Amino acid sequence: MDLKKITEHLNYEYTQLEFLAVKLPGMCDDDVRLQWACLEAFLVHARVLLDFLHLWDGNGLASNYVVKTEWWQDKVVEQALNTDLLKDARNYANQRVAHLTPERYSTIPEVKYLDIARDIEKAFHEFLKLAKPELLCDQLRELKNTPEQRPIEKVYAVVGHVTISTSPDTRAK
Repeated sequence: MDLKKITEHLNYEYTQLEFLAVKLPGMCDDDVRLQWACLEAFLVHARVLLDFLHLWDGNGLASNYVVKTEWWQDKVVEQALNTDLLKDARNYANQRVAHLTPERYSTIPEVKYLDIARDIEKAFHEFLKLAKPELLCDQLRELKNTPEQRPIEKVYAVVGHVTISTSPDTRAK
């Protein structure tokens, strides 16, 4: 398994999540279909990152990159990633976006996508702090060396909690 090559794709997933989180506030308010497409894309990228960072089923890859695997598991995975918000985001992406299930059409609460992105960004930067630099692609190594680069946190500081309604009557027909 080429761990460094995997981080090139990891960088893509993170930059897409970041892009969508920063652009979603107000970007597609006038077009419900575009709003849903952006939300679904956001949730898919969030799920990929959560699956990488967390050992949901023993398959998380992040532990292969970090120096202190026990600290990673105890402090980051158990405390930062094991929140109801992130579990719900992953379940939402699994059951409502990636699969055609009865749950997909049931009433669900609004998606707090900026809160989700903010929590993932925090965990991702913790991952970068502990990651072995030689295993990271150039872009992630650069991000590791500039921890103040946290655009999601900056947007969150300005706009606060932002949600997208997911009630059935807002879906495109």
